Formats: sequence, structure tokens, C-alpha cells
Amino acid sequence: MKKIITSLSFLCCFATFIRAQNISNGLILHLNFSGNFADSSANAFLATVGSGVSLTSDRMGSNNSAAAFDGSANSYISFADNSVLRPANISVSMLIKPSTNTRQYNALMAKRSFAASANEMYNFTLESQSKLVANVKRNSNCVTGTGWETVSSQVNTIPSQAWTHVAFTYDSTTIRIYKNGVLISSATASSPGAIDNCSGAELLVGSAWGTIWNTANFVGLIDDIRVYDRVISNQEVAILSSIATGDQKILTNTSMRLFPNPINSSEKKITISFDEIIDNASVKLVNSLGQNVSNDYELMQNDIKLNVKASIPSGVYYIQGTVNGSAFSHKLLVN
Repeated sequence: MKKIITSLSFLCCFATFIRAQNISNGLILHLNFSGNFADSSANAFLATVGSGVSLTSDRMGSNNSAAAFDGSANSYISFADNSVLRPANISVSMLIKPSTNTRQYNALMAKRSFAASANEMYNFTLESQSKLVANVKRNSNCVTGTGWETVSSQVNTIPSQAWTHVAFTYDSTTIRIYKNGVLISSATASSPGAIDNCSGAELLVGSAWGTIWNTANFVGLIDDIRVYDRVISNQEVAILSSIATGDQKILTNTSMRLFPNPINSSEKKITISFDEIIDNASVKLVNSLGQNVSNDYELMQNDIKLNVKASIPSGVYYIQGTVNGSAFSHKLLVN
């Protein structure tokens, strides 16, 4: 099972200390758009992709690594109904870049029948004035349009033409909405309890009302979609935000220290230290566009020494690599 690493400020040398955190527990759907529309969770659900959806570059400039939705009638991804996609509690996380914030509705995800908007369970949308809204169904007897428990953010929350990490959770009592890893709104359900188990509806990405109201289909880019059958914590939401935005993609179950960070342009060596003996490793430094800056490094028993050219411009860079078969990536600031 993969482990995700969180970062804490190290007490000296501007280092970053990494500790293991399990972020795969309860993951029932994961679309990372790595050259395809496959569900990379253990369930491997089969996606049906509408003609209005295509692969495009993600926020790091990697080709075919995000999904573009043109807002047309066929601009959606759907998954057939499955009991796994009908959790009692839920967490949804994704990275979005809406093309516009002037539409009344800009649907992100919904569990409801595409053709008739029936068998509703939950949805996540952008609404007028860039407001983020999450809904779950309670005590509805699966009757269309009834039993919604809702939480919404303030207006002008989500900018257009910019990447934002968004998430919502429901724990049978409270619905919570997050922006860029921070809790921004919550509401207590008037009728606490599990989400209504309404079978028969697809899980839709980029649409919520299907053929009934396809003008609400999402227009823009979406990346790194995750659905959990449990409530992820505030800390886990912050981790997912870092993963989605590229600030941190540590996939290793060992501790790691990176120092110095940030570095000055005069620094020529960065130390990446691990709490286990390194049997095999590779590492490189890339810029914010994913372009290679340096792959000159030395392996020590527990350390990797990455050599950096003193002439590189200031900005945000990423150290990426593998150690003993586990991948890691971490943001590096150059002053």
C-alpha cells in the first residue's frame, strides 16, 4: 500500500522533514489522467468518455495529464452504478481550472441518472458568482429533488483561468468544503445519518443533470479526482491539495530530510537524507515546466547529494526521483 508523506518545518537549515501518512485508505475512485481516463484505484472502474472531453496539459505542463471539458452536451465522463460508489460517508477531492465564472451552474461531479436526473445521492458544483456547493441526500426515499443537505462557500471563492484544489466531505453529521487545503465552509445536516443509498444512477464527472440540463456541464480543466468512502481529515485534505498542485508528491514509506531549502543561487549542493540505507536511487531537478535542470548527483549510504548549477534563476523547482523503488518529489525554492 502506498504511503503519502507530509512535510513539517525542520528546526534548522531550512530543511523539510517528511513523515509517512496513509492516503490510499478508502480510495474508491482515482482519475489522475496519466495519458488516459483509467481509474487507478483498486476498483479499476471503466469510464465512458463523452466526445466533449479530451486530454490536455496539466498545471505542470505535462502533456495528456489533465481532462479538458468543452461544456457541450457530451462533455462528461460517466461510470456505471456500483454499490462501491454509493458510500454512507464520502470525501471528494479534485483540482479544477474553470474557463469561466459567469455560468449559473458549472457541474463538477454528481451521482444521479444522466437521462432523468433520478436516483440522486451527492453532487459537487460551481454555481453563480464562483460559489462552491456540495450536496448529499438524506431521508428522501430516493425521490428526485428532495432530501438535499447543502453547504456552500461565499461568492467569488473560485477564480476562473486558474488552478484551484477543491474538496468536500460528509461524515453523517457535517458537510465541509475546502479550498486549497483549507476548510472554508461547513454545515450541520438537518437530518444526520448516512447518505441515501439510491441504486441505478451513474457517477458523472463534469455533469450533473445530463440531457435534462446539459448547459450546466463543466467548462474547463479537471485533474487528480479522488473519491473516498470515508471522511478524510483536515490534514489529509491539505496533503491532497499539495499533491494535486504539485507542491508535494512523496510516495515512500521512509522519512526524508531535504536541506537547505530554500537555497540561494550560490548554493551548489542539496542533500536529500533518508532513514534507511539506499540500495538504488535516481534523482533530478526540474523547473516548474517539468524541464530538466540537473541530474548530476552522488549516492551515499543514507544520502543523495544533488549538484546544482549556481547560474539557475530564482523560482520554484522540484526534486524528483526514486529510492529503493519508491517515488518522491518535493518543491525546492531558489532565492
